[in-house]
Amino acid sequence: MVGSGGGVTCAAVPPIQHDDDPSLAEMAETYRKHGFLTGVPVLDPEELERATEGFSTLEREFGLEYAQYSLHNVHLKYRWVMSLTTHPKVLEPIKGILGPNVILLDSRFICKYPIKQKSHEAACESQKPVLPYVAWHQDIRYWGFEGVQWLRCGWPWMT
Repeated sequence: MVGSGGGVTCAAVPPIQHDDDPSLAEMAETYRKHGFLTGVPVLDPEELERATEGFSTLEREFGLEYAQYSLHNVHLKYRWVMSLTTHPKVLEPIKGILGPNVILLDSRFICKYPIKQKSHEAACESQKPVLPYVAWHQDIRYWGFEGVQWLRCGWPWMT
């Protein structure tokens, strides 16, 4: 997902779905129209399997709790993570839509492990979420940039 670091209104936008990969023009139009892009296929099944195996190794090495949110900048140590951040199907849409001046500020895994909890109704009554989530927020506030309107971030996800 590519989104603005500024005030983008969250709207239900269906993922781009095609028999073939979406064209850069289609992705750019969706981004201009909605302020973010979602549902762009990146990894083929073999690449996804390798990434899943790599992450499983990190879980065993660091533990599930640490792996859930604290694995950041591991692209500096693990070549397979760097290959995800520099994958052509990640970089080409970003550069094609936003321009060629792209930096990798941070890499982070946010793993939303399933949790066992009471029914949805009971969770709502107790004000506790049923599933783990990262609420809609503005990343720029956490990164120490002030007055910056040009910041954009990419959030690829794997399931």
